[in-house]
Amino acid sequence: MTGRPPTGPPQAAAWSDIAPGGPLTRPAVFALVAGTLLALFALCAAWEPVLRDGWTFFFWHREHDLGPASVWEFARNSYLNNNPRAGEIVALLLYQPGPLHVVLTPLANVGGFVVLSALVLGRWPSPRRGDDVLVFAVVSAMVLAATPEMGRMFGHRAFVGNYVYGFLFQALLLVPYRFHAAAPRSYRTGMAAVLLGAGLLAGMSNEHTGGALALALIATLYLYRRRGDRWAAWMLTGLVGLIVGYLLLLLAPGQSKRYDGLFDQGTVRLVFERGVTATLVILGRFLKYALLLAPWLAVAAWVGRGRGPRPALPASDRWTAILLYAAGAVIVLTVLASPKQGARLFYAPMMLWVTATMLWVRHLWRPRGRAVLAALAAVAIVTQGTLLLRVQHRAHLDFEDRLARLEAAPKLTRVVVPRYSQARSPWFLGDDFHGPGWRGRVAVGFGLAGIDLEPGPGSAAPGDASRLAPPGAGEE
Repeated sequence: MTGRPPTGPPQAAAWSDIAPGGPLTRPAVFALVAGTLLALFALCAAWEPVLRDGWTFFFWHREHDLGPASVWEFARNSYLNNNPRAGEIVALLLYQPGPLHVVLTPLANVGGFVVLSALVLGRWPSPRRGDDVLVFAVVSAMVLAATPEMGRMFGHRAFVGNYVYGFLFQALLLVPYRFHAAAPRSYRTGMAAVLLGAGLLAGMSNEHTGGALALALIATLYLYRRRGDRWAAWMLTGLVGLIVGYLLLLLAPGQSKRYDGLFDQGTVRLVFERGVTATLVILGRFLKYALLLAPWLAVAAWVGRGRGPRPALPASDRWTAILLYAAGAVIVLTVLASPKQGARLFYAPMMLWVTATMLWVRHLWRPRGRAVLAALAAVAIVTQGTLLLRVQHRAHLDFEDRLARLEAAPKLTRVVVPRYSQARSPWFLGDDFHGPGWRGRVAVGFGLAGIDLEPGPGSAAPGDASRLAPPGAGEE
């Protein structure tokens, strides 16, 4: 994530550091944006219904007291028999009854936007710099606008733990490499140990991301050496930790059991068996999300037009953007070999592409166009936030009604529960009781003879087990 040092002044100097007049200046604007996002995610967390894999965690907490021993046993069993990702442990903690999810997830989500902003700037953003505040606002808006099925990614704890937190671990690993690329620096000896642990955690986050990030770090080390830098211990331990953690994840015994042996049969074979048409469909889905970044570039170029040539993008920014785009593309290609598919697998590559695109947006955007992109960011945040809150609140009311009936039903009886009042959408995961699978599992968990859905338009009769689950059921 580097190149030859730029010969001119830092790129930030090309932006005006003067915030708009009036009371909303610099720290106040930053607090307004961050506070709005924190409130949005806190409400979503408070209103989140339990769906799909969430029931597994729900019943686990009913049967276990949360403590070091029980968490260790859960982690051990997950690694040996189920989902070995580090994010699975995060999901377990998020499903704990109480305020933990409402407090931690908003902080992690907004903290993730701060980390992406840091990768753009090459340093931690400061609320006192107008330049940094605008980068943070636009990055946040781009994430909300371009995240695949945003409401489901940020509004379903099983996804939040495995993908949102998982990518946060990986983005944090990239931060010191990006900072060194922007302005070479030295770290104390302890940084090597910190990066080793961070690399292990990042490597165990997701099967489809670790390899691409390792290649990106290898390329980064090569570019460091090319510009004359010596490799420090922390640079190497971060890479080693990432590779070791990734191998521990891939070789976990739980992988084979979780995918019913598909993982052991060869992922390359899965690509060929899928066929050209299905492969193009998967690639097309990612490009559909990637195209949502184009308007930001177009607007930035339009508001940034002016007289005289525009300065060249600094080498460190240019190489960072190239490596992030390349890493995202490699992740998408890796997804083709995944036994399971779903929009959630595009979250990490889209976050890398958002960061890379923001590097170009920041370069194209001239001071006189700040108000236009700031307004666009505000519209994106308010629109997506309003849609998510509306859907999540309705789902919350439906779930509370459903849960009350399940808990009040006598043991070994059949209970009829209401349907969710909204269909599957980019903001809602969908009713998990449409098919017999989750109805049966939840009935066993509550000690019931069975669960039926209230009749609705085009629905099957109560107790009809022939109705299949909707596409994507069991994606976690």
